[in-house]
Amino acid sequence: MSTEALRPEFGADQHPDENRLLLALERELSPEEAAEIERHIGICWNCRARYHEIQSGILAFIEYREKLYLPALDSAPRDFRGFPFLLNNTATESRKIVLLDRVRNRIRGFLSSFSQIPIQARWVSASATLMVAVLLWTQVLHPGAISASELLIKAAQTQNPPVTNRKVRQKVRVKTAKTETVREFEWETGTPIPGARWGTDPENWTAPMTAEGFSQWHDSLTSPKDKVKKSGDYWTLNTVAPSGPIKEASIVIRTADFHPTEQHIRFADDRKVDISEVAFEVAETPVAFAAPAAQKAWPAQSQVEPPRAEQPPAPSQPAVNLDEAELALRYAMFAQHLDDDEDVQITRGSDAVVVGGVASSAERLRQLQAALAGLPGVRLSVSLPAPAGGGAVSATSQRPGVGASAPLLRDGLNDAFASASARQNFVDGVLAASDSALSHAWVLKKLTERYTDADRRALGSESQSKLDEMLRSHLQQLAAANTTLNGLVDLLPPPQALRADARTGVAALFDLVQRQDSLVAALVAGTQTTDSAVTASDSFRTAHGAIARLARELGTNMQK
Repeated sequence: MSTEALRPEFGADQHPDENRLLLALERELSPEEAAEIERHIGICWNCRARYHEIQSGILAFIEYREKLYLPALDSAPRDFRGFPFLLNNTATESRKIVLLDRVRNRIRGFLSSFSQIPIQARWVSASATLMVAVLLWTQVLHPGAISASELLIKAAQTQNPPVTNRKVRQKVRVKTAKTETVREFEWETGTPIPGARWGTDPENWTAPMTAEGFSQWHDSLTSPKDKVKKSGDYWTLNTVAPSGPIKEASIVIRTADFHPTEQHIRFADDRKVDISEVAFEVAETPVAFAAPAAQKAWPAQSQVEPPRAEQPPAPSQPAVNLDEAELALRYAMFAQHLDDDEDVQITRGSDAVVVGGVASSAERLRQLQAALAGLPGVRLSVSLPAPAGGGAVSATSQRPGVGASAPLLRDGLNDAFASASARQNFVDGVLAASDSALSHAWVLKKLTERYTDADRRALGSESQSKLDEMLRSHLQQLAAANTTLNGLVDLLPPPQALRADARTGVAALFDLVQRQDSLVAALVAGTQTTDSAVTASDSFRTAHGAIARLARELGTNMQK
């Protein structure tokens, strides 16, 4: 193809047209132009989708030709004397495939006239032919096939549609080998999702469950191995990475609307994080519009009343300070001990602070109504829980039932407590203390994330004092609950002396050194991490000291 006759440029909308994308795909652009296209499709979802559509169309056409068209052709006859007989058979069988002959004749006619068409029109026709081949292959001959890129693009558009003035709220359950938590995320449609990029530590996972995050990781790989599988009403894309901190990841997507529901990520050290969606909501962002003066409705002439004496305007109600209203709301919930659960969410409306969600029980809903009644600028929008057997799933993390499996400290508990009732009281106590510590830590996290230094300075002095009171109270109660767990520490068995050939000691040493290596790189070389400088420093001190102690123990045992 001559690139001198066809040199498409970026359009008025700053996007390359189909001809330029096709030239880039055919490697017929200059290195500078090809690099320009690569940079653009790397940041533009729409052009990347068009680029992959053209590529998929070419692949589908070649696959149709190789797998269906060419195998249908007969081989040349080898015996000349048997040629008339074969010719007669061919003529007889041709009556059964009249439709195929017609298609071939149309293709020959099209190809014979194709060379007479101007080059611009040729590519329009070629593009249309490729699209027809794509539809024939994907919708008729091979329905249900979908590429990894196409699946991720559709899923990303479902979670983050290009329309504006909409707010997305997502609640997900994040489960690792050590913890199981429920987290909430928010973003505006039509813009990149904040925090979508994946981290490298499953125990400090902060990214929402999005196809955009999966796609960013997928696009960063040099030669990923993708496997797309459809099972029932769901697609599953499994990707194996050739290298990197993440070894393998999969995403589960509903076939009905291409909405992602699960993600499973396995790291290079075989740690895992499983993310499942609990709730997903796309709501319109309220926007106030003033009616144009030209659209005012005037009464008919016959209905015009005589002029009246002007009345003084009624005094307007003072606007509610939503910052102060929100702090008053949080303090009222704190005073009534209603802020230690995750079943309700506090959001901002255009004219009020909204308490929304589904109450964990009807009694809790009544408590919320009684505590928040009469607060200015506060609107309660909490629904009743689903009836028993309705299939509703609580958004809070559920602790596995006690007794589902043997406790790891079963022998120690039996030795420490002579009676079953005393043992059960101890177990109930430490479980309650752990739940209490987690609950107060959750409230502290929400408060510190909500109120930055600038947010705190925007409050009045009384509200600042109330905020400080809430923070101190939750911190004290967390510390008290944590102290209760000292009794569990006393029951832990002493560290077992390592033998010289103990593989567990060497394996533990390796894990510590590997963790220390990643911390060193993050502290001095700037590698990607979700830890802050303080957290990474504390983790490094702990790992460094443990390595020294474990190395001394192994060395002592090896000398025996």
